[in-house]
Amino acid sequence: MTRRRSRCSTRATLVCWVALAALGCGGERGAELEAGAPTGTTAPPAPATTAPAQPDPLCDVPARFGTLDVLPPSRFAMWIDRDGVDFAASTRAAGKNLDALEIPIHARFELEQLPYAIEAVGIVAKELGLDPREFILVHDGEGRPLWILPGLCDEATLEARARESWQLVFRRRPGGRIASAEGEPSAGALMPFDLVLSEEVFLILAPRGHGGAAARWMRGGIDSIADAGRARPGPALSELAEAPLKLRLEGAALAGGGDGKARLFRGGPQGWTPVVDSDGHE
Repeated sequence: MTRRRSRCSTRATLVCWVALAALGCGGERGAELEAGAPTGTTAPPAPATTAPAQPDPLCDVPARFGTLDVLPPSRFAMWIDRDGVDFAASTRAAGKNLDALEIPIHARFELEQLPYAIEAVGIVAKELGLDPREFILVHDGEGRPLWILPGLCDEATLEARARESWQLVFRRRPGGRIASAEGEPSAGALMPFDLVLSEEVFLILAPRGHGGAAARWMRGGIDSIADAGRARPGPALSELAEAPLKLRLEGAALAGGGDGKARLFRGGPQGWTPVVDSDGHE
């Protein structure tokens, strides 16, 4: 019994942290941070304390992204390779020297909390029978953080596990199938995220209530009309030399707004290294 409580406590803590990250950053919340508003937030409830699912046999081959070209324009896009050299040390160093690098305010929370977020998202993935070796963390057109997982191998099993663990039921919507908690959370049973099975064969973890917006943004719909003409981050991230973390940012250090000018970074155990082109420019 003691062993079960310990496991559940760890899982609840991590899942609640992911929820806090999703609900506490981007959009209106990001504006509060930029304005220096108080940052206190009450963590949402944890999902049901059912036994964690074992990875499905169909998922034995680690899931990776075939291409990143489908990512819409975004002021924050980070590619994460869990099998990269010095991966753990690199994630711990992701929050260092952000002032010196003039990192925009909308990116700082993500970078400072990255090790905990990756661990927590990994636990959510395992609950669903997935073992992705790569993640994408990206901000949508409204600044909401989305975690994107690649290569779904068995959607039926994934849907069944989402229903069992978090009482989520997938429904067909424009851009994919979306599972969202309905009503008010009770007894820690509801997942504080929407899960989106996108038409691009990705699984997206979106802040609760914003799964539809995430699906529309991914397919270049309503939420990305303002992004017309801006460069997509996928090609630039793909072309960077190998690293555990690759980051593309838009925006000034203080204002944090997307101005269309992008900077690229490679993340390693010593922190972030700006990528300089042949002309000496970042």
